[in-house]
Amino acid sequence: MNHLGKTVKKDQAIKRMVFLTALSAYSQNPQNLFLKGQSSIGKTYNVTQALTYFRQSTIWMLGGLSPTALVHDFGTLIDAESQKEIDPIEDKPKKENYNNDKGEFDKKAYDAAQKQWRDRLRRAYYLVNLQGKILVFLESPHLETYMRLRPVLSHDAPEISYKFTDKPGGGTLRTMHVVLKGWPACIFCTTETKYIEDLATRGFTVTPDLDEEKIKAAIELIGEKKAYPWKFNRKTDTEFINLQKFMDTLTGRLCITNNVVIPYSNELSSIYHSTLSRDMRDYLHFVALIELNCLLNIFQRPYIILNKNQYWMANIHDFLTALELLKSFEETTRTGIPGHIVTFYHKIIVPFQSPTNYEELVEKHNNTIPAKISKKSIYKYIELLRDIGWVDTIQDPEDKRRRLVYPLKKTENSLYYSLRQAIPFFHEKDFKNWLDGLKNYSSPENIFICKNLMIKDKHPLSSSCDLTKYFKNKLFRDEYFLEPLEPKQESKLLNSPKNSGSEQKLPFFGLFDLKSKLKKEFSWGTQEDFEEIAKKLDPKLTQSDAEKLFEKLVDEDEIAMDPEGWWRWIK
Repeated sequence: MNHLGKTVKKDQAIKRMVFLTALSAYSQNPQNLFLKGQSSIGKTYNVTQALTYFRQSTIWMLGGLSPTALVHDFGTLIDAESQKEIDPIEDKPKKENYNNDKGEFDKKAYDAAQKQWRDRLRRAYYLVNLQGKILVFLESPHLETYMRLRPVLSHDAPEISYKFTDKPGGGTLRTMHVVLKGWPACIFCTTETKYIEDLATRGFTVTPDLDEEKIKAAIELIGEKKAYPWKFNRKTDTEFINLQKFMDTLTGRLCITNNVVIPYSNELSSIYHSTLSRDMRDYLHFVALIELNCLLNIFQRPYIILNKNQYWMANIHDFLTALELLKSFEETTRTGIPGHIVTFYHKIIVPFQSPTNYEELVEKHNNTIPAKISKKSIYKYIELLRDIGWVDTIQDPEDKRRRLVYPLKKTENSLYYSLRQAIPFFHEKDFKNWLDGLKNYSSPENIFICKNLMIKDKHPLSSSCDLTKYFKNKLFRDEYFLEPLEPKQESKLLNSPKNSGSEQKLPFFGLFDLKSKLKKEFSWGTQEDFEEIAKKLDPKLTQSDAEKLFEKLVDEDEIAMDPEGWWRWIK
């Protein structure tokens, strides 16, 4: 994220979401991401820049995709019997190959071969392999294409078969059999078409920032690119080249094994919202974010070997990362409305202490937000907010021709708020119970626990003293134990329901002294290592403070990740 910040200003949560969605293509549970909002706010730019770190052969940039284009551009003709690829030109019978012993053309043999060829083509099918692919829809696909892809994007089955008629090569009309195999990671850069919104419940919906600070930073970036174009040349950018190599190594590793286990998933499910039908699907998406953050950091995550199968262990920091991302997209994902209307609700409607008329809303909006809008636009915003139950209207008692608007939504009802309040929900006894439960699925001598890929020492679960001392105590404290946040700190955090996803500035008193000490104590390691050392050096720091300090130093280019995935000081 630090390197990506050189070309994409602000939009911290959006960049990470695009990156994690692309990474999910290599996992067992690829995700869908929908970027929604006004034009010219950086939806496509965020996506194209974040995807430069991935292998380009796995990325399909798609415009208004039709079913025939999907088949002809990405399909492979497969023989139904041999399951091997057919070349319609090279494999087709040729007259020169059918001569008799005298060297004369054998029409009977050629006609038989032609008939066999036509039968072979009739039974053949086009295979479109979507496994491990990143599909980027720059424009909404055709309705027919959407209907074909819908069960794939919903993960209904690993293979979807359908037929349609076409004239391949301009020839006669014939039925084409198509098989879509595997589940891709999908990113929609536009969601204006109504039928796409039906799919939005099957993924995350995000909106890039749109504030003066971002606009100014973007304009300055354009100026810098024009003044120093060589500075942004990726071919000579050593850091970019190293990051690409790291991603090749990481995705290669994920293609081999990407099983993730979340030891605290049972406890998490007990505190997760369970009131709406969509909560089931949203919970799956949330734990998918936890898994993806774990996969992104597999070189620093512990793992277990159970019956010779390897499982990466998501820790509590993976949960906290997913939780902070949830804060930035919870409202847009669960409601389906774009970010600028969410901002309108929080900044314009909520501050009024009593029901307000439309004229006052227009005036406050145009005095607060740079982009000026009319009363007609306010009407549209209010209708959308009424549809999702955030506002309602009543008749103005002083003028019955007017309607007054008042808010209904309460911050404390948000999923982010309730999960934050429940921390810590996973305790040492829970972790011990989870470890003991592993014995129900294998004999203890077949279960091994490893600290990470860098330190591959195996610790068999059957050992008693060593394992208890090393794993149940030390590793649990390092990876899973989380002290409860101080109430005052928590209330301050939760009383500002901003949904911009921009970075938060945290004032640190004595930051210079703390940084000096950190540079002596922390030379390289994981983010968790940094945070633990910071809290030891300054006992007043909460876990949240330590995380924000780390993010601040990364944003200011003082700490960066090396090609091996370790964080180091660069200033």
